[in-house]
Amino acid sequence: EFRRVGNPGGGYPGTFLDVARAVDFVRDIARTRALDTSRVVLAGHSAGGQLVLLTAARKTFTASHPLATAAPLPIRGVVSIDGITDLAGYAGTSGCNAAVPQLMDGMPPQQLERYALMSPSALVPLRVRSRIVQGALDVTVPMSQAKSFVAKATAAGDDAQLVLLEHSAHFDPVAPISADWPAVLNAIRVMSRAP
Repeated sequence: EFRRVGNPGGGYPGTFLDVARAVDFVRDIARTRALDTSRVVLAGHSAGGQLVLLTAARKTFTASHPLATAAPLPIRGVVSIDGITDLAGYAGTSGCNAAVPQLMDGMPPQQLERYALMSPSALVPLRVRSRIVQGALDVTVPMSQAKSFVAKATAAGDDAQLVLLEHSAHFDPVAPISADWPAVLNAIRVMSRAP
């Protein structure tokens, strides 16, 4: 479990570091389990969608980036489900949007560099394949987050595709009993295959 806002060390950069370290720990687990670390796919929902895109992009980071590491675990693909791809664009003062300034210790004008370093849309090209699964009826994370990211990533040379779920709200894609679950599973399967 990663440290969250309100936990000691949670928020920027602790939360992000915890996720990155957890992904890299897969190498240690693979030493005693039959895991193929050449086929790792990261999937995350909502804020987790931002975390998996960011974590998968670490191979592109310069040494000065807070999440930079000499040898991040290679990621074959990412599935971001109703994910927040632009932290600055999502930050607000009420509802779920208020969690972002708490995570980043301020609104975008006060923390420009932090937002730029942690927003997947600001970091393209990520140099990792991605499928951005987005519910058309999602009122928590707007469709503009998904569409804008896919457009920017594609323009930068990334293999990024939008998987639009026409009748899906925010939590529908992550419910295994929902009609949308097969689309999520398919996106994960596609990402696990060699490019």
